[in-house]
Amino acid sequence: MQYSENDLCTLSDYDLNRHFLSVRSKINAARRKRENSRSWEVYYCYVYREIEKRSSFSNKVISIK
Repeated sequence: MQYSENDLCTLSDYDLNRHFLSVRSKINAARRKRENSRSWEVYYCYVYREIEKRSSFSNKVISIK
């Protein structure tokens, strides 16, 4: 299942991490079967970017305190 960017923003950190691992697993499975995984790889970038945005935000919040 692929979420929109807005949906990714609303996921909890736990759910986002689980989704990230699921997407990575789908990519690896497709590669093992020698299937096209490009759409999953592009989507992986969006999920990873959301994780990076959250970690960047949390680092800024911690540094302000």
